[in-house]
Amino acid sequence: MTKNNEKQLLSLPMATALVIGSMIGSGIFLLPATMAPYGGVSALAWAFTAGGALLLALTFAWLAGTRTVGSGIYAYTALAFGDFAGFLVAWSYWISIWITTSALAIATVSYLSSIFPVLAESRVLAAGTGLALLWTLTAVNLHSVRSAGGVQLVTVVLKIAPLVVLILMGLVHFNLDNFEPFNPTGKPLGQATSTAAALALWAMLGLETASAAAGKVENPGRNVARATFWGTLLAALVTAGVCIAAMGIVPPAQLAVSNAPMADVANVVWGGYGGTIIALLGALSAFGCINGWVLLQGAVPQAMARDGLFPKAAAQENARGSPAFALVLGSVLASVMIIINHTQTLIGLFTFLALLATLANLVPYLFCAMAALRLMKHDGPVPLTRGRAVVLLGAALYAMWSIYGAGQEVVFWGFLLLLSGLPVYVWLQRGKN
Repeated sequence: MTKNNEKQLLSLPMATALVIGSMIGSGIFLLPATMAPYGGVSALAWAFTAGGALLLALTFAWLAGTRTVGSGIYAYTALAFGDFAGFLVAWSYWISIWITTSALAIATVSYLSSIFPVLAESRVLAAGTGLALLWTLTAVNLHSVRSAGGVQLVTVVLKIAPLVVLILMGLVHFNLDNFEPFNPTGKPLGQATSTAAALALWAMLGLETASAAAGKVENPGRNVARATFWGTLLAALVTAGVCIAAMGIVPPAQLAVSNAPMADVANVVWGGYGGTIIALLGALSAFGCINGWVLLQGAVPQAMARDGLFPKAAAQENARGSPAFALVLGSVLASVMIIINHTQTLIGLFTFLALLATLANLVPYLFCAMAALRLMKHDGPVPLTRGRAVVLLGAALYAMWSIYGAGQEVVFWGFLLLLSGLPVYVWLQRGKN
């Protein structure tokens, strides 16, 4: 590799920032509202979620030490279990991307609604605004990957420091009574915890991004593992800390009906224009995340198409090197999700889409944990010790537990979306014969 090529790769700090930036987005700004109905159970859910996320982070860190795979996380499954399993993981992961994009568009509008109340009053206008944001960033990605990277860098830098300052200043307003009763849902503790944990996992989506971008990272065998683990740990600590602190500062009953819960927290801590500042930061953060996931909307199906797991049109690039067909297709599907669900409240729509996206991500997570058990036993410098086997089994069990926590309706729709890929796979296989 030439010296100039090395300069184009991501350093360890950059790779770590990629993980953190992909994980800290809308969740940190809207989860206080979606988790508020679970009261003190949410703190227990965060403990399980942070632990499970670290198990998954270790899974991807160790997978990075197996045979080099540049096509994305689904390729590990294909390498371990064959093309059909790889296709199911690829299809599920692709679905999770454009559903995540639609949820992030709604999250951005939700925060803008605290500045422009008409967005909360008119669901048609809210949906239209979400669509406008989505297609603006699709246009940015169509222009060039470098343009998308510039937008991502600016939004990541601006969103984290104010949140940390807000929470540290807000500790003087923290009230433990806000966590009573501990389980206000009326559901059994295990069921309430698993459902809240499934919601919390939304904020952990993106922990696999350094692994997916291993080909762009300096010394990937060393740096991808470190970036994945430390990025996940830091993102989990910041997100869980912000959500728990928010519930301690503002009563859960008030948070649960808020379209911009962190803005309400800022109003308590800073007063005056605090809520407006946080609302803008929330919108900016979610906006930046849309940009990153729109980028994946193009990159993932393009890689799938090159591996024969998606129609060949998805591999096509425009004059600037952007996968135009894949980008537009993903944004069309994300737009459909926004339009068909626009009759719900902003928080209700976000909650449903967040759970559906989380479920679609859990399928690849589960398969990757099982693939790691197989690949580490036969492939690569990372040996499968008893301790690592326990961690990988724990990651798989955590993924299955989170699938259960997503609820029957979400699992039902997620299963149908997964099955929708079967005709595509059959068609692709027919084309090979």
